[in-house]
Amino acid sequence: MRNILIVSHLIPNNIEQNSGTFVFDQVMMLSKFTTIKVIAPVVWFPFSKFTKKWGKLRNVKRKRSYGNLEVYYPRYLAIPNRVSATLASFLYFISVFMEALNIKRRFKFDIIHAHFAYPDGASSVLLSQIFKKPVILTVHGSDINEFPKRKALRHLIVYTLNHVSHVIAVSESLKQNIIKLGIDESKITVIPNGYDPTMFKIIDKEKCRIKLNIPQNKKIILFIGNLVDVKGINYLIEAMAKIREHDNEILLIIIGEGDRKDKFKLLTQNYNLETYIKFVGPQKHDEIPLWFNACDLFVLPSVNEGFGIVLIEAAACGKPVVASNVGGIPEASNPIARKLVPPKDPDALAISILEMLSSNFDPAKIVAMNEKFKFDVIVNNLITLYETVVEEYHSQNIS
Repeated sequence: MRNILIVSHLIPNNIEQNSGTFVFDQVMMLSKFTTIKVIAPVVWFPFSKFTKKWGKLRNVKRKRSYGNLEVYYPRYLAIPNRVSATLASFLYFISVFMEALNIKRRFKFDIIHAHFAYPDGASSVLLSQIFKKPVILTVHGSDINEFPKRKALRHLIVYTLNHVSHVIAVSESLKQNIIKLGIDESKITVIPNGYDPTMFKIIDKEKCRIKLNIPQNKKIILFIGNLVDVKGINYLIEAMAKIREHDNEILLIIIGEGDRKDKFKLLTQNYNLETYIKFVGPQKHDEIPLWFNACDLFVLPSVNEGFGIVLIEAAACGKPVVASNVGGIPEASNPIARKLVPPKDPDALAISILEMLSSNFDPAKIVAMNEKFKFDVIVNNLITLYETVVEEYHSQNIS
C-alpha cells in the first residue's frame, strides 16, 4: 500500500470546522487503508488580528490528529490574485514546501494527491519536481469552470493540468471541460465524490424534526451550500414567492454561510418571505444527516456545479431533489427521484418543487440507486489509480 501526501487548503480545522468536509471525509476513509499525511495551508495576512475575516484564523492549531491521520496547518502570506497570480501561487508553494520538507524527514511518501487545481495543484507540481514523486490532481468544479475565465489564472491552471501525472475529475461533465482546455483525455479519470453510508442514511423524519425544532405540519424544502451567487439562491427565493401563492404551508430552510448572505436575506425581506424562508447558518457536519432526513425535498438551483455532493447525500437519506440541469448535477442526482430544471429559471423551479412535493417516492429505492457513490467503491478506485500512477511514473523515469 502506498504512502500518500495530501495537499488541500480546504480541510476542516479547529476554527473552520465545515471547510472542505467533502475532501476530508474522503481522506479519512482512505486513511483506514493506507498511511496519509495532510498539508492544509491556512491564510495569514499582516495585521490580520484587526480584521474579523482573517483574525480568527490566527487561532488555527498547527497540527491536529484524527486517529492515525495527521493534518498540518502551515501559514502562507496571502495577496490578491489580481495583484499577481504567479506570486500568490509561489507564496503558497513556499508554505507547502517547507511543511513537506519537515514531513519527508520522517514520512517517505510515494505519491502526492492535490485537491483543486489552484493553488494546491500548482504547488504540488513543483513538489513533484523537487521530490521526484508523481502527483495526482482532483479538480472539483470552480477550479475548472470558473477560474480559467480569469486571464491571470488560466495559464497557471492549464500548466498545472499538463504537468501533473494524472487528473481526477469528479464528473464526466467536468472531464469534458478539462479536455476543452487542451488536456489529453488519456490522463483524465472520472472518480466522483462519495458518501459515508454509516452517516448518511434514512432516519425517522418526525424524530429529526423534534430534535431540530422544526414544525411537524410544514412541508420542508432544504438547501445546503455556500451562500454565493453561483449557487442560484436568489432564483430559489424568487421561486418561493411564486410557491407561496399556491401553498402557504411550505418552509424553505437554508443552511450555509457566504459573502452573499446579506443580499439573499434582503431579497427575502423584499418579497415578504421571512416566515417562509429561514436562514439557519452553518451547521455541524455530523448534524447534516438530521437536516436531510427532516426535509421533504432537497433543492440545488446552481448556475454551475462541478458535481454536487449534497445530491448524493440527500439520496442516501432517501430524499427526492429538484436541481439545475448543469455541470455534474445530472450525474450526481438520482434519476428515479429528481426534477432537473434550466438554471436561472424561478418559474421552472416553482413548478417542479410543487410537483415533487405532491409526489410519492420510496426512500429505500432512492438509497438503493445511490450505492455506486458509497465510499468503499470510491476509495477502491482511488487506491487502484494510485498504484497505476506510481508504477507508470517509475517505469517512465527508469527508461
